Amino acid sequence: MVVWFVCVVGLLGSSLLLFSSHVAGESVELLRSQVRQGDVERFLALDKVFWTTFLEQQDGFLMKQSWVPRSQNASTVYPVVYSYVRWASYGKWKQIPAEKLVQVEQQFTKALGYTANTTTIPDDGDGFIPV
Repeated sequence: MVVWFVCVVGLLGSSLLLFSSHVAGESVELLRSQVRQGDVERFLALDKVFWTTFLEQQDGFLMKQSWVPRSQNASTVYPVVYSYVRWASYGKWKQIPAEKLVQVEQQFTKALGYTANTTTIPDDGDGFIPV
């Protein structure tokens, strides 16, 4: 097994995130979600209940972490949450049926009470690979 080390460093808001230590063949999904002011903790709790629970059941899922900018606090007008998801392979990540993703998103949005503005990084939705 070949192990590759990669550092993807990005200036996200005003914080610096460092991701490292990936095994060859893995893919990384990075999402940026903008939530309502003062709603970060509730968003994270619901994200864990709906998304993390669903993803943990998928073939190829390795791990999921959520990150917030260091400078962000309860008074931040447009707080963001970054979700970092590692997959065993791009193929396993992308084999999840779209209708299942839509179903989980609908359940999550209903529980949250609004649609969080979530975008992929990079914006093509294909994530990152080790180099």
